[in-house]
Amino acid sequence: AKSMNIDFDTRTKFEFFEDLKKGNNNVYLYINTVSLNNYNLADENIISLGSISNITTMLNNESGYYPIITTDEHGFNNPKGLYKKNINTILIGDSFVEGDGVKQGETIGAYLRNLNTETLSIAKGGFGPLSELALLIEYAKPLEPKNVFWFYYDGNDYLDLIIEYSDKRFSFLKNYLSYENYSNNLLYKQEEIDNYLKNASKEIYNIERNKIIQNSNKSKSFFINKNSLLKFIKLSRLKQIYHYYKPTKLSSEYEEVFEQIITRANKEVNSWGGNLFFVYLPSYTNVITGSSGYKDQVLKIVENLNIKYLDIYDLIFINHE
Repeated sequence: AKSMNIDFDTRTKFEFFEDLKKGNNNVYLYINTVSLNNYNLADENIISLGSISNITTMLNNESGYYPIITTDEHGFNNPKGLYKKNINTILIGDSFVEGDGVKQGETIGAYLRNLNTETLSIAKGGFGPLSELALLIEYAKPLEPKNVFWFYYDGNDYLDLIIEYSDKRFSFLKNYLSYENYSNNLLYKQEEIDNYLKNASKEIYNIERNKIIQNSNKSKSFFINKNSLLKFIKLSRLKQIYHYYKPTKLSSEYEEVFEQIITRANKEVNSWGGNLFFVYLPSYTNVITGSSGYKDQVLKIVENLNIKYLDIYDLIFINHE
């Protein structure tokens, strides 16, 4: 970056966070229940899929800068005032939809709002299909939006699903799939969630600060790694195996689980007269190598459920080779 005269913030995530919170008592970490498992701070009686509401926080440095955002009423990356009954559009997904690494006005949701489409993004980096079903039930269902766009990223959603479904620390997520009327009513518990996560944020900050003071291994720090499932549950070995020996297709077990999740999501959205649209996002590897990844299996499930979908690989990359 330096040789190309491109500005690049060389501060670590911890250093940037310390600078950000100077003189601002409303700066906290961008965390939720998933983040807390690595610190033994998770409380099985308090579940949070969103983050702390109405705070200043930071995202990851992927383009030379750390985006600074203000969270909405439920800790997501949106402007305030969008939690309205029958809102036009809700986006469900992971970091692509959340806008990790880009400025707050450059997210997918922001561009749609600029086109005068009232849009709310309910998304978290590192979340997979099972977590996203939970997001839909907790935050979209009470609002009954006209349109729900479900984003599937081929690069890691399969691995995220394996982790979500198999790790006992996330066993509560299966309840969203197994029980038709299951909900923790998170939309109405934000004050409780905020108090819990603000205390946890301070504890995590102190833990990591002490690690750095003691010259411990920074590579395992919250402030160095991304806020995602893969970083918090210590499955680095599984991650290595996955990337070196990535399966060429979904296993029959997880293909069935994925079908159950999408079937349930479609049923929920149809129950209030809404429309579910599926958006397939190819990975970088898919684009560079021309590999279809899991697309054929995934879109076959979507087609069999008569769900309309957008194949971003075909719509954008095929036409621009």
